[in-house]
Parts: sequence; C-alpha cells; structure tokens
Amino acid sequence: MTLSQPCLGRQAFKIILAAHSILAITTTLLAAQFDQIIPRMFKLVSHLTILAAIAAITFTTSLSLSAAENEEPAAPAKAAVAPTTTVKKSSRIPFHGKLGAVDTETRTITIDGKEKKRVIFVAAHTKITKAGGPAKLEDAVVGEEVGGQLEKTDGKEEAISLRLGPKPEAKEKKAARRQEKKQTE
Repeated sequence: MTLSQPCLGRQAFKIILAAHSILAITTTLLAAQFDQIIPRMFKLVSHLTILAAIAAITFTTSLSLSAAENEEPAAPAKAAVAPTTTVKKSSRIPFHGKLGAVDTETRTITIDGKEKKRVIFVAAHTKITKAGGPAKLEDAVVGEEVGGQLEKTDGKEEAISLRLGPKPEAKEKKAARRQEKKQTE
C-alpha cells in the first residue's frame, strides 16, 4: 500500500486537531473548578499542542519512509526503436590520392590506392573546389591529385568536401622550389 504526501499531511493535521480539542476540553473543565490554575493550564495546553504536532509529524514521516522502502524501484524505461530503422554510425575521415576514374552519371570518383581502389560518392551538396575556387564534378581530370573529407555512413563513403588538383599552398611551394633550382643552375 502506497501512502501519498497529501494523505500523510491530512493525517498529521487530524492528529494535531484531536490533541488540541482534548486539551481544550480538559482545560475548560478544570478552569470551571479551579480558577487559580487557568494560566498554568493554558501554558500546558500550548506545550502539549506543540508536542502533539511534533509527534504527528514524526509519525507521518516514519510512515512515508517505510512506504518508500517497501516500494520496488521503477524499472528504467527503454527507448522504443522501430525495427525498420537502422542505427547509423558516422565518422568523418580525410582522404587524398590520385584520381583514377570519374563517373558523372552516378556521381562517384575512384581514387587509386597502393593496395586497392576507393570509390567515393559525390553528393549534390558536396563542396567542390579547384585551384582555391568553386568547381564542378565535371571539372575533375583523371590522374590529378585530389583530397578532401568524407563521411562513412553504413559502409558507404560520401564526400563532404572535394579538392581537385594540388593544394593551393602546395602549388606555391613547388613553384618556389623550381625557381630555386633554376637559380642554382
């Protein structure tokens, strides 16, 4: 049986009211017989009322604690997952290499690797750049250096960003090296 807080509060109030009523009746009866005891009795009644209130609060608190101990803890609610939905694991990964093939119809690129080829889907929202400016998938040339960032979702690799050609700062470094070689010759 579970006791609720409002119920316990009402019980405490009823106990205090009953104790006060009994003491008030007793005081009235005694006052009629003994006129000199009246001030002491009022003091006694007030002290007894306070004690009755403390006893009632203690009683109801112990009841609520024992009721809480007897209750079984509620089992944590499990999130309902629809059987048709799949949990997607997503991770962003940088990539770079030489472009092996471009398929504009299926919007995929193939990067030649040392051991295997990697096929990456290029979505319409993929940010494509070439020489530091915006570009299109059709601007890709087989054999050029590419790089970017991709996201693996359910085993598929989708490009988030795609850079066609060497990095802009890499071009500047190569040009500076060429000029140094020409100057030393």
